[in-house]
Amino acid sequence: MITEEAIIEAAMAIKTANTVSGVNQEMLEEARQMHLEAQLCWDFIAAENSMGFHNPTEALRIMASATDIARQAQITAITASVQGMDVQTSKP
Repeated sequence: MITEEAIIEAAMAIKTANTVSGVNQEMLEEARQMHLEAQLCWDFIAAENSMGFHNPTEALRIMASATDIARQAQITAITASVQGMDVQTSKP
């Protein structure tokens, strides 16, 4: 499922960013909080156990929100790790 993949990929980006020396810790913490929020949205739908049978529109809204938040977490973690790297640019 798209939401699950987004949550897993966000977790992997956070894990990878955590190994970069000089990573922006504030951004990494922000990514962790977004990942948690996305996971809680997914957990809400999964625990409800009907996958939105009674209100499919709301379930889809929550899932779309969780996917968006997870992708934001992934991007934030990647950005945090890039800021920690010593990026060399070559002149043409």
